[in-house]
Amino acid sequence: MIVEGTPNDALLDAQPDWSRVADYGYMRLNAETQPGEYVLEVIVRDLLGGKNAVTSQWVDLQIIN
Repeated sequence: MIVEGTPNDALLDAQPDWSRVADYGYMRLNAETQPGEYVLEVIVRDLLGGKNAVTSQWVDLQIIN
């Protein structure tokens, strides 16, 4: 693991479709992060949905010089 973020609350203002909540965030890598292939995983927990209300998505990414 090269970066671990802290949990952030979703901004739930006026969503046009509550089955797909629109939100965003930023991640900045350390300047010493080496070029190579990595995986970014985002984990979402619904605190009102019980202990099993968790989902995640991941995407491959590549850092090049």
